[in-house]
Amino acid sequence: MGSSGIEPDACSYSVFIRAYCEANNIHAAFRVLDRMRRYNLVTNLFTYNCIIKKLCKNDKVDDAYQLLTEMIDKGISPDTWSYNVILAYHCEHFEVNRALGLISRMERFECLPDRHTYNMALKMLINIGRFDRVTELWETMADNGFYPSASTYAVMIHGLCKKRGKLEEACKYFELMIDE
Repeated sequence: MGSSGIEPDACSYSVFIRAYCEANNIHAAFRVLDRMRRYNLVTNLFTYNCIIKKLCKNDKVDDAYQLLTEMIDKGISPDTWSYNVILAYHCEHFEVNRALGLISRMERFECLPDRHTYNMALKMLINIGRFDRVTELWETMADNGFYPSASTYAVMIHGLCKKRGKLEEACKYFELMIDE
């Protein structure tokens, strides 16, 4: 591009980063990101989110956290999607403390968890039988002004129905859902 007299901009580089990420070539994506840094091009949320997603898919979640920190240092606020892609990794690997810690981090950085955030965490906690943490998270949701959607209730009811001795609790959430 540069040899034709047209200089690539941040948008052009972001397209390459996304393409490399979709082709599962994370090293090439980082080379493009490094070039953007060298030329002092402004990176954006889209650029970082593409790489964060691919890092998590390749089990490089610690590198994803480094990018989150870099984003914040550059004044780019991660959005719910940025956090949810990392949260999905923790939930898939049943990393309870890291998952719940990430939700707390979201709240500290004023990035409110959404329905998907809570649903992933609740499903993970139910699947591993951490009902104490399920109740705690449900209360946190209410404290934060989050009103469960039908899908959130479905996660609770379906998950609890599958667990021995939790049918009565599942019915309680069903009644709550109907009352709302």
